[in-house]
Amino acid sequence: MITWRHGAICWLLLAVLGCGCSYSREWRAASRQAAPTNDITGAWVGVWQNSNNDHTDRLIAVISRVSETEYHARFKAWWLGILSGTFEATLTGRWEDNAFVFSGTQQVMRWTFSQEGRADPRHFQSQYSSDSYRGIFSMTRPPAP
Repeated sequence: MITWRHGAICWLLLAVLGCGCSYSREWRAASRQAAPTNDITGAWVGVWQNSNNDHTDRLIAVISRVSETEYHARFKAWWLGILSGTFEATLTGRWEDNAFVFSGTQQVMRWTFSQEGRADPRHFQSQYSSDSYRGIFSMTRPPAP
C-alpha cells in the first residue's frame, strides 16, 4: 500500500532529478558552442579542491553575462565521485588586461561561501572560503565538440 509518505518521497526525488537534468541539458548545450575568444561566457570544466582538508573532485560551470560588470555562474560539483549538487553565484568585477577580476558569494547547502578570482577566455581560477572551508576552483574550457 502506498502511503502519503511514499508519494511525497517520489515527488521529492522527481524534483531533485529534474533539477539535475535541467542543469545537465544547459551544460551540454553550452559545451557544444564554440568558446568566445573575448569573454568568459559558456561552459567550463575543472576541479574544486579544499585547502584545509584533502577533499577534491570534478567541477563544471555555465557562465552567462548579466552586464559589463556582472556574470551569473551555475556550478555543479561532485563529492566522492558520485554525489553532486548545483549552486549559483553572481560574479561581480571588472575587466583588466583581457581578464575578468571578480568576487561573489553563494549559498551552498548551509554554508555561505565567498569567492574571488580571475577568469580570462580560457582559464578560470578562484579562491573560496566559508567559516569551515577554504579552497580553489580551477577550470578551463571543455574540449571542442
